[in-house]
Amino acid sequence: MQATKLQTNHLTAPIGMGTGPLFLSWQCTDGMRQTTYEIEVTANNKTVWQSGKVQSGAMHADTPAVADSRVRGAWKIRLWDENDVPGAWSEARFETGLAQCDWAGEWVNPETEPIDIPGDDAINAFARPNWERKQVE
Repeated sequence: MQATKLQTNHLTAPIGMGTGPLFLSWQCTDGMRQTTYEIEVTANNKTVWQSGKVQSGAMHADTPAVADSRVRGAWKIRLWDENDVPGAWSEARFETGLAQCDWAGEWVNPETEPIDIPGDDAINAFARPNWERKQVE
């Protein structure tokens, strides 16, 4: 029995997804029905969660949160069929995006600053009256 069409949070190999719990799903081939699965989740090449053998016919599982931003993760799964024969491991990858704390900077709003462009060329001479009118409004 082999797991195929592995998805993480309903996406195939997502990049830039949010942090939090993972929803893993798969489909089965090479068997009548799945009876058991085993999942291992890694983040930045370190194992962060293992399900152990879970007796279930469900083709989805929730995992604990991957809490960090910019994590390159993977999960692998193997399935057992109706004869309790394990199949080969299947693997899927994912990456988390940036968290709000990763963003730093100051807001820039040019309308709060006095205009400092010379109006001596044709384009700026045309735009300057509109800019100054907007500053008064």
